[in-house]
Amino acid sequence: MGSEWMAGLPEPLTRIPIFQLAIPGSHDSGASSALSSKYPIANDEASNRFLNCFGRLTVSRRVVRRWAITQHASAKEQCQMGVRYFDLRVSNPPKRGPDGYHLVHALYGPDFFEFLREIRDFLDEHRKEVVILDMNHLFQIQPRDHDELEEQIVRLFGEDRFCRELPHDQVTLANLWAAGKQIICITALKDYPQDGRFWRGKPTICAPYPETNNLGELVEFLEVMQTKCRPTTLFQFYVTQGILTATGRDIVRNPFSSLEKHLATRATAAIRNWLTSYPHPELINIVIVDFVDAEYCREVVELNTKKLKCLK
Repeated sequence: MGSEWMAGLPEPLTRIPIFQLAIPGSHDSGASSALSSKYPIANDEASNRFLNCFGRLTVSRRVVRRWAITQHASAKEQCQMGVRYFDLRVSNPPKRGPDGYHLVHALYGPDFFEFLREIRDFLDEHRKEVVILDMNHLFQIQPRDHDELEEQIVRLFGEDRFCRELPHDQVTLANLWAAGKQIICITALKDYPQDGRFWRGKPTICAPYPETNNLGELVEFLEVMQTKCRPTTLFQFYVTQGILTATGRDIVRNPFSSLEKHLATRATAAIRNWLTSYPHPELINIVIVDFVDAEYCREVVELNTKKLKCLK
């Protein structure tokens, strides 16, 4: 089911805008065990005085690494589980960092294009699956760098696979299949042209950030934003972020723990419970959590069954 869940959707769901489908996603999709403590703190945290001070030594960066890892699964494994939205923090590292573009989360992670190749290989075998690549953070990537980055991404996947921005009612699975489109790539680059191959971030996606390490506050935030904000964004992507964020105090007080043990496991369990009981499944679009697994993906995909009842 996970590898071909879009292909298996009932026909009426393939004719509604994908902004209204329930889509499993992963938070900081590339922040896996590939994060390296070999290099200095990554440039996504350039303004974080605590991390840059604490992470001067390799031994300290090993502590940071335990708190920076958000996923166990590779890009290929995430695709197979059912993930179709990828949350990408893309960095052009300075000289003291690794060569080439990398995914980052406090530390430098996997090579960006190696990560994308796994997604491409999956799409090659599953022609009715569509992925959303959300490059929502770009670090030390200027417009000229972005031009180069875009060309490499398009060359990797093939230009014909990219869906450009369309009127919202045309962005359905049925239309994407008919046109042979499998990729929606969103960029955070300021002033990106509307007629480009990628989608502009601000007008096409809304992703309210909870920014809390408190489980009660997280659930309350999601309730409020889903009820008040989502109805006004039905014609753009909406990301429900089911995540807790560690503070410096969390890390210092629990140096031998990790994000997974201290926060993420509880957060994901709570979000899964919240999703199954939420009375307005029609408002759910993309849901992201840390440490995705097949069961989580299945539960999000099954929300589409409730959406089908709403259509009737």
